[in-house]
Amino acid sequence: MRRLMYQVPYLHVEETEEELRVLPFSRSIGGRHESLYIKEPETIAWIDSFEREDALMLDVGASIGCYTLYALSRWPSLRVVAVEPHGPSREKLVENVSLNGWSDRVTVIGCVLTSAIGKTGFAASAIAGTSDGRIVLGDTHDAMTLDALVESLGEMPAYIKIDVDGHEPSVVAGGRETLSRAECLSVLVELSERAEETDSMLRACGLMHHPLTLWRNRRDDRNVIYWRGCGLRERPPA
Repeated sequence: MRRLMYQVPYLHVEETEEELRVLPFSRSIGGRHESLYIKEPETIAWIDSFEREDALMLDVGASIGCYTLYALSRWPSLRVVAVEPHGPSREKLVENVSLNGWSDRVTVIGCVLTSAIGKTGFAASAIAGTSDGRIVLGDTHDAMTLDALVESLGEMPAYIKIDVDGHEPSVVAGGRETLSRAECLSVLVELSERAEETDSMLRACGLMHHPLTLWRNRRDDRNVIYWRGCGLRERPPA
């Protein structure tokens, strides 16, 4: 059994019998990895259901990398582009990827994804990019659209996760060309602010709700899985 390197207690990945350890950027989120299966079960179910196991996944709002690392552990041929503009979180993301020996499978990008290219003020969280305790850093970061990012990568991600604490509409608005491409098989989005607007844009891109959304969703969950009718299993493999 392989152990994934972190500096807090191990997280057991049941599906692969691996042990993950996560290096947080502050004590306040030291236990974030412990709620991996509980806090966002739809994200876990989504990753478990990938059919393209050798594909590229784009993790927008990767924070310290919990779900990036889970996906890498779950699918050994998967590659990830992880986008995280919050400096302390991004530093720990890079460390966590390196500690686990997966630097060759991950590209970490520090820009803000929004609806236009330029500069943007960035409001981050005191707790690793979650919506709790949000503070304004007063910093300005390079901003680009999702479409521009994918064009710069030269490869279309099959799977895209968007979790940016209320800024999802801007990310989706700047990525409509990418999200309309047939090669983009599935998107997981945290719907919170302006949820109906975000849902409408995604449906206009030819995406629809996946059965897992209805199966796993609870009243307090906001993560919604979209797909094109292919690229995901209707249920995670046993």
